[in-house]
Amino acid sequence: MLLDWVGSNKMDPTHLAVMEAAGVEVRKFHKPVWYSLARMNNRTHRKVLVADGKVGFTGGVGIAGLWTGDAQDPQHWRDTHFRAEGPVVAQMQAVFLDNWIKATGVVPCI
Repeated sequence: MLLDWVGSNKMDPTHLAVMEAAGVEVRKFHKPVWYSLARMNNRTHRKVLVADGKVGFTGGVGIAGLWTGDAQDPQHWRDTHFRAEGPVVAQMQAVFLDNWIKATGVVPCI
């Protein structure tokens, strides 16, 4: 799993620990550094999940208790998520792979 460094900064670390204990490789992407603070908001906001190379998901993927609702009150947000199948899934996987390589310098086994 590849997380935006700034966007995931307030994420509950126990969520990450549970995922890592289950075998999920978690990396943060675009760590802010002093010499690029002017470009801090030039980061990817992609939310892509490729399940098996045939099925992919994109849209809102918030990992926090706030995202468990249906916008019924200010403590519960709502977002839309889409399932995709077909050739577009390979394109989604390529976009993820490009960011993964930049974040880790290592090509994942897919």
